[in-house]
Parts: sequence; C-alpha cells; structure tokens
Amino acid sequence: MTKSDFPASLIRDLFTYEDGLLSWRMRPQSLFRTKRACSVWNARFARKLAGHVHVSRSGTRRKTIITILGTSERHLSSRLIWTWHHGEWPSGLIDHEDGDTLNDSIGNLRDVTSAGNSKNMRMHPGNTSGVTGVCWHKKLGKWKAEIMANRVKKHLGVFDNIEDAAAARKAAERMLGFHPNHGRASHV
Repeated sequence: MTKSDFPASLIRDLFTYEDGLLSWRMRPQSLFRTKRACSVWNARFARKLAGHVHVSRSGTRRKTIITILGTSERHLSSRLIWTWHHGEWPSGLIDHEDGDTLNDSIGNLRDVTSAGNSKNMRMHPGNTSGVTGVCWHKKLGKWKAEIMANRVKKHLGVFDNIEDAAAARKAAERMLGFHPNHGRASHV
C-alpha cells in the first residue's frame, strides 16, 4: 500500500494503541454534521477495536484492514501503527519480523524496502526438501543449494548430503543480510 493523503498527525487523534491493536477514540462533534450523528458514531465505535481481519482467497495471507473517516481508502493496521508511533508514514513496506501479519506489536514491525522484505519470507509451500533454497538434483544424485538476492540467482554448489547444502545456504543468507527468520516453515 502507498503513502496516505491523511496527515500522520491525524492518526493519533483517531486511534489509541495498546499491545499491537488500534482502537477508535471518541470523536468530537466538529467531525460530524449533527450532534446525533456524533452520538451514534461514538456509541457504536468509540473504544472498540478498529478494522477487520482480511483473509486472502488462498487463505494464506491475513492482515487487518482499517477504513478511515468513511472514505474508500483502506489501510493496513501495521502501517497505521508504525505511523502512530513514529509520527510519519513508513517510507517502504512494513515487515513483520516474526512473519505473523496479525502481530502488529511495534517491536515486531520494520520499515523496509521491497528487497529487504523479501529477505524475511516464509518457506514456499511447494518446497519438498524442507530447506529454503535446497533441492534434489536428480541427474547428479546430489543436493543443490542456491540463493536469489537483488534479482540475481547464485548457485552455491551441489552436496552429497542435505545438511551441507543447508549450511551453504544459511552461510549465504548471513553474508547477504537475510533476516534470521527467512525460510521458516510456511503456515497453511
């Protein structure tokens, strides 16, 4: 999602933050056309959790979506929480260090580039070896290790056993600045 047109200072006026969750604040009557509309909104939403959990069609991606001030502009709660804490919109993507897109605790969020975000991914669900970047090379009868960084795939070698291939892959990840959680088991 891109930067919002909403000023970052408005986020603290609209929400309270506690334990990775945003709740709606009471809204002043100046934001409404009538006193009744203000009363109805505050009775219905104030002090309640903001947003809803959106699940992708495949069921693998989950995130909390929040609509602000009745506009059609939807926001990820992680971006709003980052803005609430730092007073400005994130410059890149928000990465969840532990991989749980519903864990929006500020200590779990990082403002990263797209390349940085790709260095903290789960294992692909189609992986058959159980180790990211390692596969069986049928023709050679050995384990092959490779890594992709900055859109360049690098061959790390072929190995007699999977442990050596995995060690080569992990060493390359450390050298290229991958997050320690990269390649963790995929949730289904």
